[in-house]
Amino acid sequence: MFPLKKTKRIFFITLIILILAVVSDIFFISFVYKKRNNVEKLRKDFFVEMKKEKQLNTIKNIIKDTEDEQLNLRQCFIESEEIVNFIKLIESKSKEAGIILDIKSVGVSNTETINATQVETLVVDFMTQGSWDSTFVFLSLIENIRYNIIVDKMSVNKFTDNLTKKDTWKSNFTIKAIKI
Repeated sequence: MFPLKKTKRIFFITLIILILAVVSDIFFISFVYKKRNNVEKLRKDFFVEMKKEKQLNTIKNIIKDTEDEQLNLRQCFIESEEIVNFIKLIESKSKEAGIILDIKSVGVSNTETINATQVETLVVDFMTQGSWDSTFVFLSLIENIRYNIIVDKMSVNKFTDNLTKKDTWKSNFTIKAIKI
């Protein structure tokens, strides 16, 4: 074997160093691209989470800004624990109008339109007795209470007392209100 000349030896060593440098550069560049893809994915995830947080904060601000409107809206509906107070309100309106009130039934029903929700319809049947003016005043007072009610059925009959010849009006009402 012939010993390699010094220039050939330097050439081979330089060639090996160059090949090692190219291989390490290729490895380093592929490593950087993999990390760049991971960083890009993390960056996208970060921006998605930032957008979600911004939307959540916007929703929280809307809820906070509409608290008064929400309270006003809630006051239109009867909550389960307010049913007794609702009946007492009807009774107080009858006294205010000067008529006799007889509550026949209080019940809860579901309708097809609200079956899928957690609300029900409160149904109150009652009878009144008094003058025409008092009956009309009572109906006006009932229609204008803070709850959103519907007078579903109403019948008004006039009776004349044979002894006193005084007219009395007997009325049957069915009112409905949304119970939440």
